[in-house]
Amino acid sequence: MIKAEKAGAGFNIKATDELKSNKLKYFLMQEGQSLKILKGNAKSVVGQFPDNWKELRQFINQEALKFKEAEDFIKLIDFYNEVN
Repeated sequence: MIKAEKAGAGFNIKATDELKSNKLKYFLMQEGQSLKILKGNAKSVVGQFPDNWKELRQFINQEALKFKEAEDFIKLIDFYNEVN
């Protein structure tokens, strides 16, 4: 084993409110695009798919998705993949 030592230099990072939050973060990576952070609401998610927003909104309402759990995002993305 190696003896533990205090690090000589560290990073001085100012944490933003977003970094301090204990809420889960959801990310979306679409082919050919950069990684996006999604807010936990339907508007944020549907906004990433402007060509299919009507179908997605209908599915969200039909399934009563609230985006408080990862399963809601998974259901929506699975549905999106089925219709495309």
